[in-house]
Amino acid sequence: MNPTETLCYCFGCTRSDIRRELASTGTCTIPARIADEIRAGRTACKLKHPQRIYCLVQVRRVVEEEMERASTLEPRFMTYLQVQGSQFRALAIEGRRAASLDEQSSSRL
Repeated sequence: MNPTETLCYCFGCTRSDIRRELASTGTCTIPARIADEIRAGRTACKLKHPQRIYCLVQVRRVVEEEMERASTLEPRFMTYLQVQGSQFRALAIEGRRAASLDEQSSSRL
C-alpha cells in the first residue's frame, strides 16, 4: 500500500492523489475523469501500464479502500460509499443512522 505507487500510468494518478482529494472534498472524481478519457480514446493503457490493462478497476478499488480507511480514523462516525454515475462520495454519518443508510446505498451498487 505504497501511497506514491502509480495507479494510472496515462495520467500519473497515485493513492496519495486519491487520499488528498477525499480529504479535501469528501469525493473522488478521479475514476470519473479516467472513464471520460477512456471513452474519448485519450489513453494508452495497453502501452503504458506494466500489465497492459486499463487501470480503472484498480483505481475504483483503491478509492473504496481509502474510504474504508478514512472511516476507521474517527470511530464515532461511519463513512459509506455513495455512487452517483461514476463519482464516488464519502459521507460521514452518525453510527446509528449509518447502518440503515449503508444498506440502502449497497443495494444501489
